[in-house]
Amino acid sequence: MDVDPDALRRFSNSVYGAAETLSNTDVSTSFAISQDAVQGSEFSNAAEAAFTAAMTGFQHVALRLIQVSEIAKGSSDDYEVTEGDFIGMLDAMDVSE
Repeated sequence: MDVDPDALRRFSNSVYGAAETLSNTDVSTSFAISQDAVQGSEFSNAAEAAFTAAMTGFQHVALRLIQVSEIAKGSSDDYEVTEGDFIGMLDAMDVSE
């Protein structure tokens, strides 16, 4: 497929920006406040575990977005990439469908 290299670079930058935003998202305040919501219970431990899970999830999604961004950026430098090559790169990440 013929690809507009400028459009692919813009896509790459946009996806990378989303990854940065996600990486910098801090939801700790909400979880910290909720830890004291039900005193004398295990809720505090549950809130801490939920915070850890949420932040881990954000980081994993951000890393995947960075990988997609890097694939798009690399393809923009060689703009006559075949559709199969591009899909193959995404398949390697298990995200093409």
